[in-house]
Amino acid sequence: MLYKCLIIALSPLLLFGAGISNTADAASEQYCFPGNYTETTASLSVLPSFLQNYEPEVKQVYKLAASHTELLQWIPCYCGCGQRENHQNNKDCFIREIKATGEVVWDTHAAHCINCLEIAREASLLAEQGKTKLAIRRHIDAKYTNSYAKPTPTPMPD
Repeated sequence: MLYKCLIIALSPLLLFGAGISNTADAASEQYCFPGNYTETTASLSVLPSFLQNYEPEVKQVYKLAASHTELLQWIPCYCGCGQRENHQNNKDCFIREIKATGEVVWDTHAAHCINCLEIAREASLLAEQGKTKLAIRRHIDAKYTNSYAKPTPTPMPD
């Protein structure tokens, strides 16, 4: 399995510039930087303060994830977090819980993992282009299935 976890602060161009390499290195074979923590905010429109410690591109993808939570629950993640973190979908990489009160428990996991960020960014942008959930899911699966870690156990959208 190939894990594509990189510290975004050290490689912001990988996320939005030159693309992603399929070459494994020592850091990419490890867990996506253990020590994830959470922060609760009042709503999806209030991003967590921990994002101040990351590149602006990371904050932008968290905004996209907040705007597309319904979509991302149908999109698998391919970083291996399904096995390590028990994530069920790409949304779980960003948001641990949305409470009945509307409060959001944000997770730092995605901030450390280029796969999580890139999948959410790509899925959200495809949705904004008018693609259906099923078309987006098929696109993500086709792109990530063969060269990345085992996906989260995400059901197919209706």
